[in-house]
Amino acid sequence: MKRTLVIGALAALLVATTAFAATQTYRGGIKGDKKSSVALKVKRSDGARKVRSFVAKDFVISCRTTDARLESATITALVRVDDRGRFKITGASGQQELKVTGKLIGKRRAKGTVRYSGPTEVDGTSENCDSGRLDWRASR
Repeated sequence: MKRTLVIGALAALLVATTAFAATQTYRGGIKGDKKSSVALKVKRSDGARKVRSFVAKDFVISCRTTDARLESATITALVRVDDRGRFKITGASGQQELKVTGKLIGKRRAKGTVRYSGPTEVDGTSENCDSGRLDWRASR
């Protein structure tokens, strides 16, 4: 009886470890902006790498009357990474749009660009804002 429990626990641990290893998280920031952060999740399935999500936080956007920091912009999708490690993701919610390009470099680094645009509430009023193209870097 004890032997079965130990084997069952070991098998459960191996399955959990395999599932954990299948998703890799890269963390970093926007070039030249120490307050910002980015996170990229990449999953390997059926031998192919796929981007599961991209999150950019606390980055500068330029609005009609002022500059502001966008608290968070997230894209959740399953986008295939090509043979050269490149990917493109575009996500929209109403008139707001987030475009991300990237490249996985080796096994530990990633880099790319992100751009946010659209109406955003700033100081209680809706303004048309745009981050421009921002370079990001991340590693795991």
